[in-house]
Amino acid sequence: MGFWDGVTEAGYYMNVDLDAVVCGPDRISQAHQPNECISVSSLVECEAFLYCLISNLTDAK
Repeated sequence: MGFWDGVTEAGYYMNVDLDAVVCGPDRISQAHQPNECISVSSLVECEAFLYCLISNLTDAK
């Protein structure tokens, strides 16, 4: 796992010893840049990931 110089709420959780995961479509290096863009295929891939994550979390036994 790695870290980057970004700002999310994850830092607050990590400061109190809680694990945090930050994810989203495409590359973090592309985010919030003047030429920021996301391909449709990246959005579709992210949607599939989030669907699986939510399905697994809500289908826990």
